[in-house]
Amino acid sequence: MDNVVVWRDVRIDDYGIDALLEFFPGQKISGRYMPMQLKGTGKSIKPLTRSKGYVSCKIKATTYEYGLQDVLPVLILFVSLYDKCIYYGTLQEAFGYQDNLRNLTGLGRELAVHLPVSQHVGFGEKEFGSKLWALYAKHIEDVSR
Repeated sequence: MDNVVVWRDVRIDDYGIDALLEFFPGQKISGRYMPMQLKGTGKSIKPLTRSKGYVSCKIKATTYEYGLQDVLPVLILFVSLYDKCIYYGTLQEAFGYQDNLRNLTGLGRELAVHLPVSQHVGFGEKEFGSKLWALYAKHIEDVSR
């Protein structure tokens, strides 16, 4: 990474947050954190045919509800070990900052999260921390309006 973000593992009890990312833009303490959910596959990730420009991964409905309770953007990383790449986006962006799926609770229920194809990096990307910091800053700006 580019010394902008530090990964802090929090998978003690899996309620939907696998790690906290702490940001250090310009190698300075910011006091800014971003909760993160990690999803992965050993298969190739292909863009959707219906929603061109997006890839899709599944999350539990309870993870969705838990994430929307957070005022911070919740990052979703969708990793393909086969393609050696990572697609990323925020939970709030993936659902348009809406709470229209709140009644989908229950064990085993899943939702499809659509992440933009343009938001991907290869393994070893040196500027990934800066890209995540920009995503975080955009979310905070959008929420402030």
